[in-house]
Amino acid sequence: MSNIVLWFDANEVKAALVEELPSIFFFQNRPFDLVNRYFADFDFLRNTEKKVIGLAFIADKDDELLQSRMVKESRNVKLDGNMLMFFLQEAVSFEIECVQGIGTRLYGDNQQNFILGIPDCDKNEIGFNLPTENVLLGS
Repeated sequence: MSNIVLWFDANEVKAALVEELPSIFFFQNRPFDLVNRYFADFDFLRNTEKKVIGLAFIADKDDELLQSRMVKESRNVKLDGNMLMFFLQEAVSFEIECVQGIGTRLYGDNQQNFILGIPDCDKNEIGFNLPTENVLLGS
């Protein structure tokens, strides 16, 4: 089972596929613990070829994630009202596929940085590149 993991690095959100979502991530020598609250259900952003190029969430306007560097400083994140969109690949046009996927996991460190884990994505063809450097470690 593949899960998508999103994190902030070098002014953009990056993604990786992992088999299992761990209880803790390590990134840049910092632990990111599982946050004890549910963030939001997810929807897929798809390009014209129907490949997944990103993820969308309807977020609570007061959620601390919306005030994080991940959202405010990322060049591939768009906040439109309470619709939070992570574009993992550029696209001239896209559509939001409403799947209302459940089980999103939110991880955080002590500096208000976050990692998102999106479960059960193995039935979807991805249309974005996976990084090979500065990848997360799970435990």
